[in-house]
Amino acid sequence: MNKIDVEDTLRLIKYIKQEQTKGFTKEEIREKLLGSGWRTKDVDKYLTDYVLDGDLEKASADTIELFAKYGKFLLPGEQIKSTHSVGFYNVVFTENRVILLKKFPKNILEFNFKDIELVEYYTDIQWLHLLYFFGYFFGSVIFFFYHSFLWENIVMFASITQRFFDFQPFLGMNVLAILIFVYLIYMALRDLYYFVASFTGKFRIMPRVMGPTDIMCKLTGDVERVIQVIEEKIHDYEKMDRKTL
Repeated sequence: MNKIDVEDTLRLIKYIKQEQTKGFTKEEIREKLLGSGWRTKDVDKYLTDYVLDGDLEKASADTIELFAKYGKFLLPGEQIKSTHSVGFYNVVFTENRVILLKKFPKNILEFNFKDIELVEYYTDIQWLHLLYFFGYFFGSVIFFFYHSFLWENIVMFASITQRFFDFQPFLGMNVLAILIFVYLIYMALRDLYYFVASFTGKFRIMPRVMGPTDIMCKLTGDVERVIQVIEEKIHDYEKMDRKTL
C-alpha cells in the first residue's frame, strides 16, 4: 500500500460517507462507484465490511494505521491485503508475498507465495527432554545426600585437598559441591522447560530453496487463517504451473 493507495482508499471512504448522508442505499452507492471505475473488490470490501456496521471512521483510521506500521516494508505498488498475529510475529499479506515481522527482537522474513512449498502447524512433544529431566533431577538428589562420601574418598588419595573441602558455606556442601549441585538443578529445570514448551505447537513455512521457518505459537484463529490463505495461494500457483505445461 503506497501513498497513492492510502489516499485513494481514504477518498473512497469519504465518498461513501457522503453518499450515505444523502440517503443513497448500499446498492446505489456500489453502482455509482463501479460506474466511475473503482475496482469491484475494493468497493465490495468497504461497502460490506463497514457500511453495514456504520463504522467508516474506523475503516479510515485502520487504513492510516496499517500504512504507518507496514508501508515501509512494501514494494512499489503493493497493497496490504490483511494482517495477523502469530506468536511473536506480525504477518502481513500482500497480493504476492507474505511478510513476517518479529516483534522482539526485530527481524523480517519475506516469502513469495510461488516459492512456498508447504505451510503447516504441528506439535512435536520432546519426550527425550523429560527423560533428561528425571536423570538430572535424581542425579542432583543422590549427589546432595552422598556428596560427602565423594570428598572423603578424594581426600584419602589427595590429602592436600582437605582444607579446601572442609570449607562448607551452604547446606554442608563445599564450594565445588555447590557448583555441581547448582549445575544439576539448572540442567533439570532447563530440560523440564523444553519438555513443557514442546506442548505449544509450531507454525511452519517451508520455502522451496531454503530451510523451514518455525514459529512457536498457539493454534489461534489468526494462525488458522494464515495457513488457509497460504494454502490457497500455493494451490493457485500450482494450477497456473499446470496450465503452462
